Amino acid sequence: MATVKYMSRLLPQLEQWAPKMGCLFDLDGTLVQTDHLHFKAWNILGAEIDLKLSEGEYKKSVSGRQNAPVLRELRPEFPETYVKELSLKKEGIFRDLLGNNAAPVNGADMFVEALHSCNIPYCIVTNAPRVNVDLMLSSSGLDKWFPKDRLVLAQHLRHSKPHPLPYLEGLKLLGIEARNGVVFEDSIAGITAGVRANINTVGVRTLLDETPMKDAGAFTTINDYSTENILALLESLSQKQS
Repeated sequence: MATVKYMSRLLPQLEQWAPKMGCLFDLDGTLVQTDHLHFKAWNILGAEIDLKLSEGEYKKSVSGRQNAPVLRELRPEFPETYVKELSLKKEGIFRDLLGNNAAPVNGADMFVEALHSCNIPYCIVTNAPRVNVDLMLSSSGLDKWFPKDRLVLAQHLRHSKPHPLPYLEGLKLLGIEARNGVVFEDSIAGITAGVRANINTVGVRTLLDETPMKDAGAFTTINDYSTENILALLESLSQKQS
């Protein structure tokens, strides 16, 4: 019943955007609720290497980034082989914490289904390694909407977020221009990447408040993908492009 109500209110509005819109989603914290687990994984790893991260430091400088660049900044004395080893270890800790209990951000599954119904192109653009992506999608049930040809993985590119390259590749995948794209992101690194790619970027407030997201360049923010939030977003996009 909830899905029917969601679709009945949203589809007529989305259909108006179908010829001129494409959506590019981050995964961790944007489609799936995982930020708390990544923070915990960093703390577990940090206990082994004498690295303490406050929640504020994690939100500002770590969330949304690949592990290796973070470790190089925080522990420049570590040899590269050890950095790679720790990067893999941290993701292993995260997967153990996640298990098969990934939960979509409220309304995310219905919103993606609505995009699919309206033939609006969409994809995931993520810094996460493939093994994490597969686990998050399968355990959250989002895998039915995101087959392999709808994924852009930064691990296969020369640069990861906050560099714009992952989102530029996402535009190519969807076959749309930047002005017709909408990025959904929960981290400063991700928002920075979307903005640098000249794409309309929406902050999803699962981790951060509105102020740091807008300071990073997000043109608006939402706390989830409920009908009211998406309708307000479409209105904001209409005003922005008029």
